[in-house]
Amino acid sequence: MSMLNIVSCDMFKYQQKSGYLQGFIYGKNVYSSPVKINKDDLREILSNGKRVFQAKLNKMRTIMVSIENIYFNPQNEKPEYILLHQFDEGDETIISVPVIIQENGLKDDRWFFKQFVNEVYLRTNSSSVPRNLYYDISHFHPGEALFVKDLKIPENCKPIQSGDVEIGVCKMY
Repeated sequence: MSMLNIVSCDMFKYQQKSGYLQGFIYGKNVYSSPVKINKDDLREILSNGKRVFQAKLNKMRTIMVSIENIYFNPQNEKPEYILLHQFDEGDETIISVPVIIQENGLKDDRWFFKQFVNEVYLRTNSSSVPRNLYYDISHFHPGEALFVKDLKIPENCKPIQSGDVEIGVCKMY
């Protein structure tokens, strides 16, 4: 599958059990409206690491879409709702990208990393946006902090947050 199908729907008649994920789409060239997306098709797009992609709206119009957020049920961790942003190719869009802290063994078992920020918002006009931003903290010492400016952010993306925003800090138990 190369393109995701997005179907406008009536929010009140929508049923979760139908194999679709409920959501909302907005943008400058679409009417803001409730939509439904086939869960299997969305899973395939996400498994390829895509956060920006082409989609068909009501099987007629091809549009560029970014996933602004996916909301999960806190009880069973299943996706419940998706928020999509439509934009024209070449236009800037803002995308949240999760920050994944990799601990390949801190130097001492009494240390831990307290993470304050779980995602970074990036401004981009490209469809090549990283699925996640990774940072290895195995070389950190107590008191050392990780900041947005320390992350390896692709050239085609600019963080919305200041480079001085603290993502987390290494602490002792």
